[in-house]
Amino acid sequence: MEAISFSLDNIVQMTMEVGEDWAVAHAKRLIELVRQISDSLPYDTQVMELAVYMHDWGAFPKYRLADVPHAQRSRQIAETEILPHTHFIKAQQAVLLEAIEKHDY
Repeated sequence: MEAISFSLDNIVQMTMEVGEDWAVAHAKRLIELVRQISDSLPYDTQVMELAVYMHDWGAFPKYRLADVPHAQRSRQIAETEILPHTHFIKAQQAVLLEAIEKHDY
């Protein structure tokens, strides 16, 4: 079986494929806002960008589940379908999952 590996480019492409028309533009706006408000605060740009692109996946028709809030569903997708196929260490994964799940708060 061939190993799967996800990069940011893969995630952007998947967002275009499974998302609605607004998804990629929304993510790009959020990334720019994070850059502006973070100023000189350190953060992992790879983790942040992946979280931004995936934070609404649970709202898309392909992944939506009745009675599961979209943020929680987005976390489930990231945790089970994407993160096992990335190079992120456990600490990075924890930050990414928390950012996705709590993005509405």
